[in-house]
Amino acid sequence: MVNSRDCITFELDKIMKKKLFIGIDVSKSWIDVTMFHEVDVNKTDYQQFDNSVEGFKAMIKWIKLLHKTTKSEMLFCFEHTGIYSFSLCEYLTDNDYFAWVENPLQIKRSLGIKRAKNDKIDSFEIAKYAWRFFDKAKAYTMPSKHINELQNLEALRKRLMKSKLAFSVAANELKHSETNDYIKEKSNLLVAELDKQINEIEKKMQTLIKADEQINEQYKLCLSVPGVGPQTAIFLLIYTRCFTSFENIRQFACYCGLAPFEQTSGSSIKKRSGVSHLANKKLKSLLHLGALNLLRYNKETQLFYERKRKEGKSHNSIMNVIKYKTISRVFAVIKRGENFMDPVTFEVYKRAA
Repeated sequence: MVNSRDCITFELDKIMKKKLFIGIDVSKSWIDVTMFHEVDVNKTDYQQFDNSVEGFKAMIKWIKLLHKTTKSEMLFCFEHTGIYSFSLCEYLTDNDYFAWVENPLQIKRSLGIKRAKNDKIDSFEIAKYAWRFFDKAKAYTMPSKHINELQNLEALRKRLMKSKLAFSVAANELKHSETNDYIKEKSNLLVAELDKQINEIEKKMQTLIKADEQINEQYKLCLSVPGVGPQTAIFLLIYTRCFTSFENIRQFACYCGLAPFEQTSGSSIKKRSGVSHLANKKLKSLLHLGALNLLRYNKETQLFYERKRKEGKSHNSIMNVIKYKTISRVFAVIKRGENFMDPVTFEVYKRAA
């Protein structure tokens, strides 16, 4: 029987063998690659390749030509850029290379203030990041097929929602204009057609969720938490990769822009703590809408809000706490594998038991 300590030791052994650090800046059409060996970190090699399977093969050939290292000694590091980095992830993992797909926020925060910026510099900074923090590297595992399909459908839904909003605004403006009826009719038909397409996509997403036992179970658990609706639950599943991408709630709170950071400089300069502007804005927005609904309809949240206001807390800081509490509850129900139970119901349940 293999215990958890043996597994951790095995992972550390794999990481400690890394000698060649390869940073990749991923764009839509190409990838910029910078690498250096641990023997001389000041000597770098740089090349640009197509963002395609042929380009990835050319990259591996170039690496092997310059450095006589084995697969186990290579560490590839790049930012998660959605569909642009998907093919690279798939190629490296399928061919047993160690691919470290890092949250862009982590890399940006490690760089501090940088005056110059281009793809070549970015790939060098990513390679340097991999070298500095290689002990924190985690091998990327491809998410399930259904999660990828959900993400693609969500991206399509987002584009259609954006188009619908644009046509809806135009249609409303035409109501009070002298424009002929033909243009008004066509605008309304476009909005109706977009609504139909969006509904079809949402039905397809629900079908995908039900087709995967793990995703379906976690989706239901997310929905059991007050303040989490269907759209938020789907986003949580996609961006946490079924709650495998973040080690703890604090990390995810940073990703959502909910965890405040202290800003100090020596003993003389001190700013108010604030959240990062580099957060996932869509997730933050969905959690904010959920918090507003809780404040409107949830008695527990209303009492909490009133108490904190009397203590002198600002509206924004209290809303931030409500959002943090929501994701804490989500992570808790996922960990326990049980639906959320509010404190009052829990007390009644305990007495009955």
